[in-house]
Amino acid sequence: NSSFQKRQSISLPQLMEHCESIHICETCCRKAHEIPFNRSNSSPFFGIHSHQSLKMDNNGHSESSVFFSRPFAEYSFMCEHLGKPARGRSLQATLQQLSPEEGILSQAALDLYETLTMARIFNETFSDPHSLNIDLDYMTGNFNQATKQLLSFLSPFIPNPHQRDRLHADLTFFDLKTSPVYRWSMENPVINHVNTQHSLRQSTLDFEKALKNHPDFMEAYRTIFELMNIKT
Repeated sequence: NSSFQKRQSISLPQLMEHCESIHICETCCRKAHEIPFNRSNSSPFFGIHSHQSLKMDNNGHSESSVFFSRPFAEYSFMCEHLGKPARGRSLQATLQQLSPEEGILSQAALDLYETLTMARIFNETFSDPHSLNIDLDYMTGNFNQATKQLLSFLSPFIPNPHQRDRLHADLTFFDLKTSPVYRWSMENPVINHVNTQHSLRQSTLDFEKALKNHPDFMEAYRTIFELMNIKT
C-alpha cells in the first residue's frame, strides 16, 4: 500500500511538527496508544509495533508502559482529513478555509483520541453509583430535570433540601430555553459558543447524517461507538 509506505517514511521531527501545528490533543493521543506494561502479559503487544517506556511514580518507584500502534483505519482517517500542517495558522483560520463537509471531517479527526478518552471514561463509570453521566443534548433539551438530577446526586454533599432548591432556582439562569440574557451571551459573535437557531440546529443534523454516511469516519470511530454502546 503506497499510502502506508509513505506514512512509515515520515521522520520524527516531521511528525512532531505536524502534530503541533494541527492542534491535536497530545495527552489524549499518548493515552490512546498506552497500556500498562505487565511482563507476564506483554507478548500480545511488546515487540509488535510497540515501544516500551520507563517512568518514575511519585514515590520514586519505576513504572513501565507500552505504546502500541492503533488500527490503521484511525491513522488513515486522520491523515486524510488533517492534511498538511497549518504552519502557524490558528485552528479556526485553517477550518475556515475548508468546505463545511470537509471541516466537520477534519474536526472529527482532530477530536478522535480526545473523544476516545471520554468514551472510555463513560464506559468505565456508566454503572458506577458514585458517578453521574448526563448527555449534553439531554441537558440542553431538559435543563430543569437534568439539574434536579445533578443536585439529587450531590445530596450527600448538600444535605439541606432548601439549599438544593435555592441552587436549582439559581441554575435556571443557564437554561437556554428560558434565559434570554444567557442565550444572548452564548450567541454573542465574540463568544459564539452556542447556537439555538432552528436553521443552525438543522445544519448540525445534516452534518451528523453526512458523518454517518462516511465509511472512513464510521470505521475510525468504531471503537468509540462500541464503548458508548451506540448501534451503527
